[in-house]
Amino acid sequence: MNKSWYIAASLQMSSASISFLASTALVVVILRTTFLYSLKQKEGASSNNSSKRKKRSSNSRGKRDASSKARTLQNSAYKRIIFCISLSDMIQSLSSLMGPFAVTFLSPWSLHQKGFCTFDGLLLVVGSTGVLFYSPLLAMYYYCKLHLNFSEEEIFHKVEKKMHFVTVAFIIILNAYALAVDAINSATNGTGCTYAATPTACRMIPGLDCDDNEKPALALNVITAIIIPFLSLFLIVALLSFLLWKITFREKILPPSSLDTIRERQQERTIELADTPSGDNVNISIETPTSPRKNAVPHNAYRKEMMLQLVCYTLVFCIVYIVYSVTILQIFLNRQPHSAQYYWIQTCGPLQGLFNILIFNRPDARVLKYRYPELSWMRAFWLVLVNGGDSNLVTDESLGVKSSLDNAKPDSNQLRHLQVSGNEEDDDFESHNVHISSKERFSHNGLQEGEDSLNCVNVSGGTNFQSDVPLQFKAYGGVQIPDMSEDSHP
Repeated sequence: MNKSWYIAASLQMSSASISFLASTALVVVILRTTFLYSLKQKEGASSNNSSKRKKRSSNSRGKRDASSKARTLQNSAYKRIIFCISLSDMIQSLSSLMGPFAVTFLSPWSLHQKGFCTFDGLLLVVGSTGVLFYSPLLAMYYYCKLHLNFSEEEIFHKVEKKMHFVTVAFIIILNAYALAVDAINSATNGTGCTYAATPTACRMIPGLDCDDNEKPALALNVITAIIIPFLSLFLIVALLSFLLWKITFREKILPPSSLDTIRERQQERTIELADTPSGDNVNISIETPTSPRKNAVPHNAYRKEMMLQLVCYTLVFCIVYIVYSVTILQIFLNRQPHSAQYYWIQTCGPLQGLFNILIFNRPDARVLKYRYPELSWMRAFWLVLVNGGDSNLVTDESLGVKSSLDNAKPDSNQLRHLQVSGNEEDDDFESHNVHISSKERFSHNGLQEGEDSLNCVNVSGGTNFQSDVPLQFKAYGGVQIPDMSEDSHP
C-alpha cells in the first residue's frame, strides 16, 4: 500500500474527529440553552420573561434575570443559522471519519460493503451541501442586520424560511437522483465515498471503460463541488465587499446626513436620573422605541464587531472550500493536481467545525475576559461555550468572584466609551428596569474626592451611586456607562 494513502487517511481522520467534536459541542450547547430557556418560560419564573416590548413603570423594582436575555433557537436567527452550519459539519465530519473504512477501492481498512459506502457518501454530500447553502445565508443575515436593519422576525419570514426550504428540497432531489443512477461510489483517492463513476478511477486509467453512471456522477460532482462552492463564495464576498464599502469606508468619506443623525439619536436608549434626596433609592426604567426597525441605526462598536465576525467566517469558507473546488476542477479538466492540494484538503477541509466554534464564541469570550481579568482565555472560552455562546448567562454568583467592573475607578474618558455588552449578534431593543440604590456619590465634574469608585451597570444587575444632577446613560444591546463630558448634561 502506498505510504501517501496512510498519511492522507490519518490526516483526514484526525482533522475530522476534532471538527466532529467541536460541531457536536456547539450543537449540544445551543440545544441545551434553548431547552432550559423554554423550560423557564413554561414555569413562568418572573415578569422579566414577559414581552420584550412591554413598558415598565418607573417605580417598579427588581433585579433583571440574565436568562431572560438568552439567545436561543426560538428568538435568534443567528443561532439558528450557526446551528444548521454546525449540524451539517457534524454530519460531514462523521462521513470523513468513516471514509477510509467505507470505500471499496485502494483502502486496506475497507469493510467492502457497497451499502456502507453509499451511506457514507450520502452523509458527505448532505453535510457539505448544507454547509455550502447555510454559509451564504449567514452572510445574508449580516447584510439584513447591518444594511436593511431587519428584526429577527423579519429575517426569518423574508429570508431564512425560504432558504431552509430551498436547501432541504435541493438535498432531497439531488441525492434521490444520485441513488437512482447509482452515482455514489468510492472516490479515486480511496479515503471516502462521494459522487463517482464505476469502476473506480475509470476516467483516470487508460483502457478502463466506465459504466453508464459516468455522466450523471460527473454532472453531480460539477454541481456540488464546483458550481455551488463558487456561487456561494461569490455571494459571500459580494455581500462582504458591499458592507465594507457601505458601512466602513463610505462613512469615513461621506459623513452621515443630519436626518440620519436625528434618527440615530431617536433610537438611543436613554436613562435619566432625577435629583433625589441623599440616601434615597432610585428606580430607573429604560424605555425603547416601539416604531419599526427601519430607522434603527446600529451602534458603531456593534457594527464593527459584526463585520469582524463576517470576515472571519468568510476566511474559514475560503480555507475549507477554495482548494477543494480547484482540485475537483483540475480533475474535471483531466489535469493532475499537486499532492500538496490533497494534503491541504485532508487537513483543513474537515476542520470547519473547529474554526466555527472559535469564531462563534470569540466575542463573548472577550467580553467575559474583560469583565473578569483573572480568568484565563481558555476558561473564558469554556464558560461561554457551556452557556450556549452567551456571556450574559455567566454571573458573579456562578463564578464565585466579583466583576472587575464593580471595583474599577474609571476616568471620564473610560466612562464615556466603556460599554458593558458583547453580544454582537443580538441587537434587539429591549425594555427593562435597572434598580439603583444611592450609596456613592459623584458630581457632574467627575468623581468627588474621598468617595468610593463608581460601580458599572451591567445587564444583570444594578449600580450604586447618588446623583446631584440629571444624568444620561446611552445603551445598545446592554447598559453603557454614563457620559461624564460637559455636553452630556442638560
